[in-house]
Amino acid sequence: RYKEIIPESIPSNAVEIKKEGDITLSKNTDYVISETYKGKITFPAEGDCSLYIKGTWINTNKEWEPTIVQNNTNIYIMEGGKLVTEGNKCKIQCSNNTIIAIANDGQLGNTNENNISIQLQTNGTLLNDGELYCNEITSASPKTLIVNKGKFHAQKVTSQGIAYTFDNQ
Repeated sequence: RYKEIIPESIPSNAVEIKKEGDITLSKNTDYVISETYKGKITFPAEGDCSLYIKGTWINTNKEWEPTIVQNNTNIYIMEGGKLVTEGNKCKIQCSNNTIIAIANDGQLGNTNENNISIQLQTNGTLLNDGELYCNEITSASPKTLIVNKGKFHAQKVTSQGIAYTFDNQ
């Protein structure tokens, strides 16, 4: 059912993110990281954008300053792509129909560090066909969907007292 959600290719009109440092994305735009990008990405509050990672994004956000992904915004970690952080703890907060998808041979988090936390609120979806290394994954919505078909390493998977779907294949 969810395989269609992980795109097989990156839109040809995707804007390349190349510069180091902080960047703010725009609504109704696709973005791609093809090489290595180190910095903070601010996703639009209005949502409706997608980030495709086929290189490496070194997220410099701190845990108390989460990366907020909302309103039909998606992060796709493509084959060979990585979303990592350098030593600091990082939180990704997803709400209102957002997707984080890790393709086969993609990676979220650093091996054996588990320093990224993901909070899924209001219809958040986490799909893993690759490798996932997290400190904590929290569900705050009964419509949260977590599907794992890859390597899944999390210190803790919790909910805020509600049922959610975790399909561990």
